[in-house]
Amino acid sequence: PWSVKMDNGIEKRYAFETDGTLKIHVFGQYVPATFDLSVEGNPRSMVVKMKPEGVGIGNGPPPPPRPYIFEFHDNDQELWLCTPVSSDELPTKFEGQGFDRLRRVAPEAPEVEDASDAEPLDVRCARYIRAMNKAMPLLPPQLPETPSEQEMSKEVLVMEKMSQLRRKYGTKVHMRALELAISPSSAESAELAEVALELQKRFVTRRILPPPAPEPEVQHADVLASSPTPELASAAPGEVQKSRPLFACFAGICGGSS
Repeated sequence: PWSVKMDNGIEKRYAFETDGTLKIHVFGQYVPATFDLSVEGNPRSMVVKMKPEGVGIGNGPPPPPRPYIFEFHDNDQELWLCTPVSSDELPTKFEGQGFDRLRRVAPEAPEVEDASDAEPLDVRCARYIRAMNKAMPLLPPQLPETPSEQEMSKEVLVMEKMSQLRRKYGTKVHMRALELAISPSSAESAELAEVALELQKRFVTRRILPPPAPEPEVQHADVLASSPTPELASAAPGEVQKSRPLFACFAGICGGSS
């Protein structure tokens, strides 16, 4: 694999395979792609095509293929890649915003989320939620229509921190945290319920989760069992489902799929 730190501090990795497949690693997720090499020109070039499954359901077709020029340096320990930013023309020089100098690195260790059961799941989950709450401000910044590079970098760093925490604690802990954020009252302790409620607030303000339904008025059990909540009763057909893709998207980026 090859790695580079972008100007905003985020690590980007490329893993090229002998069968022509490529994995681009950013924000804790791998984006599957393919690459076709051409060694006839100088500098040599390749075309990278993102696979449809790397785009995500409901996000349309994959972006068009991207041309790159490449060179090896420092006894093949450094890979130079350059792609055009504002055009589709193959670059002729290694310069500009599309130019990356990647260093050869060791493969990432596989996730060991379920290998250690020395501590109860909810104990690990509480630590994870506290770290997530610390990484995310309660209210996201209100960015202008055209945010500055510094404003965007701050948000990108928050996303990267969240991805790092997800990789550190593993999918099992992360999915349990999502369950608790949806329903903090289901926590087995008051302390866990408290931190889960704080995580829920952060997810709601970022539209990762829908606002929680208000507590229903006290009624007979048979009435509660047969009556929908006010939100469900007043919602137009399909309206209740609008927030679910957001949750599924978050779970796909930072959650159960990888």
